[in-house]
Amino acid sequence: MIRFRRNILQKFFRRLSPCHRSCFIAAIWGTTLLTCPIAPAAARSESALNLLLHAAASAESHRIPISYATTRITKPKTRTGLVDYLAAENAVLSRGVTLKNNAAVKFYEVLGAVFCGNEALWGAAYPPNASRTRWQRAVLSAWHIPRQAVSQGEIITFATFCRAGVPGLPSKAFPPPAKSIARARKFLRHPWAPTPPDELAAQWLTANHPALVRIREACNLPHFYIPLVIPSLIVDGRTVRTKMLWAVTLDYLPAIRGMGNVLNADAAIDFGRGDIRDCLNDLIALHRLARLFSDQGNMMCQRTAWSMENKACRADLEVVKSGDMSPNQLSSYLIAARHLSAFSPLSSALDIDDRWGQLSFLQICASDPKIRSAMIRVLGGFLKRYQFEAWPRQYFIGAAKEFNKLDDQVVAAFRANPWGARMTAIRNAAARRDQFGASKLVYKQTVAMSCIKPWRWATLQARSRDRRRLDVLTIAIAEYRDDHSKFPDRLARLAPKYLPTIPRDPFTGKPFRYTASPTGCTISSPGEFSPQLFPGSQLPQGRPIIVHLSLPPGKFSQ
Repeated sequence: MIRFRRNILQKFFRRLSPCHRSCFIAAIWGTTLLTCPIAPAAARSESALNLLLHAAASAESHRIPISYATTRITKPKTRTGLVDYLAAENAVLSRGVTLKNNAAVKFYEVLGAVFCGNEALWGAAYPPNASRTRWQRAVLSAWHIPRQAVSQGEIITFATFCRAGVPGLPSKAFPPPAKSIARARKFLRHPWAPTPPDELAAQWLTANHPALVRIREACNLPHFYIPLVIPSLIVDGRTVRTKMLWAVTLDYLPAIRGMGNVLNADAAIDFGRGDIRDCLNDLIALHRLARLFSDQGNMMCQRTAWSMENKACRADLEVVKSGDMSPNQLSSYLIAARHLSAFSPLSSALDIDDRWGQLSFLQICASDPKIRSAMIRVLGGFLKRYQFEAWPRQYFIGAAKEFNKLDDQVVAAFRANPWGARMTAIRNAAARRDQFGASKLVYKQTVAMSCIKPWRWATLQARSRDRRRLDVLTIAIAEYRDDHSKFPDRLARLAPKYLPTIPRDPFTGKPFRYTASPTGCTISSPGEFSPQLFPGSQLPQGRPIIVHLSLPPGKFSQ
């Protein structure tokens, strides 16, 4: 009943000017005090006043002032006078990108509908979604590709392959039984498991050999940029263009993940056949794809890129430990691994994607009470608990300022060097976030809820970096073993011939733990942060990363 009254009052207040709203509230409050007995009047007036204030605030349009403290950037602007964060982020990500040096355009030409999220590389087609069509049109327009030139793609999806097969391949097995399809999909997800390569998956990869060649070529390009597109929101039955960065469409994300898994599976198939050269080409393409995808700027893309890189590093270890690589292959692969480009820094994604996403959410919700109400219905939970719909203007301004200050501290923490200073800064940022969460002001609690957990992202980043450095170390030690028929007694022996400098463990800031014997060696990392750096925090228990190497025939396990 209270909710019904509140909705009626909201609709009524939206029709009044701010001056008329204030006069109406004062009149109702005064009438309540004069017409009721004194004792119950205080209680009744307080309840009635809260209801009226809530309805008035939730119907009010609050414009956040544009300044460095509240919006961080002051241009470009939308037609309504708000800061256009979508255009600003697209301008940052597309800097120096052309149709010829953009790997995403080549991937779209190869994948076609799969790239737009209409169908999976393996599995059934996705449910129909009109937003994907709008997203495709917007992306093609940004790339200056005419709609008539929409690519149908060169890749054959696994579902299509299983239905009809491919001319030139044995057709007696098509359509394959459900068990064979399930086994092939399992292999495509985990190709380096200690099981023989799946025949059906190998046939599908063989059928897609021309597409894989083009994908490997595209991974050599220097840029990866897909225009950020935001679908329209349906608010009270009408379509609203919000340009809210939180609603950015990532329909291409499954396609990029699937493409990385396909390269990894093809490398495992080539390794099983004894084709080490093609296997290494697939793995180096997977390394490059991970780095390209990290340039997209989105934090979800960043995490996906780290995941692909970890898979590539695990595959490298499997190939190196087999002892099947020739000295020339080891040397050339070590050079290629050392000269891979750096990942896009996490601090940049935090400074742009995370910060601008929060600020665009605040300014749009503050300026449009209907969108504010829609966000309550969509996100529910914590926004309703913090009475987000009835926030006054000062709360929106305070939330924007406090979030910028907290985000400045988090970004500075991830940019701090050396390692000890960085971890101390991350600890301080995490403590500041906890203080916001314990504040009595609801807008500060909301800032704490929406801000990232610094130590969690630092853990993910350091684990991925640990994998990369261990990967290069392992290849260098294997080359040293082939040249000297023994393992180095300490890691310093690898410099400067095999490595210019010895990489350090990002978790500790110190050299990796290394022990050697006449028959093998062990490199390890603790894989977790020291509890002394985060007293009282519930840190995820990291698992140690350990690599064992032995003399030829080169068997070692992880």
